Amino acid sequence: MMRMYQRGVIAALLLSPLGVWAWGQADDVVEVTGRVRLIGNVPFAELVITSANEQDWYIDTGSRSVLAAYEQRVVMVRGTLELLDMVLANGRRVGTRRILRNVQLIKALL
Repeated sequence: MMRMYQRGVIAALLLSPLGVWAWGQADDVVEVTGRVRLIGNVPFAELVITSANEQDWYIDTGSRSVLAAYEQRVVMVRGTLELLDMVLANGRRVGTRRILRNVQLIKALL
């Protein structure tokens, strides 16, 4: 039963229009569609792409210039995925941050 559930989740991620065209492990090239947003406060503001299912894809500082002009627009990009495990000082895991490096703009949709 668990294997069927896992296969169903994997299939849903691969086939659904959630903003992720290719899901993979760290250092895989993925395509992401979503709205470009600036989050946080200066001096710690970060550029992210928020997909249709509310997942945030953080843009590394080296690729910010590619998307800076597209803030609040929907774009499709390709980049190298890095997964960063977020752990608090007390050892509690709070999730995984998805970071896109070497971002290339495929097209701006809106």
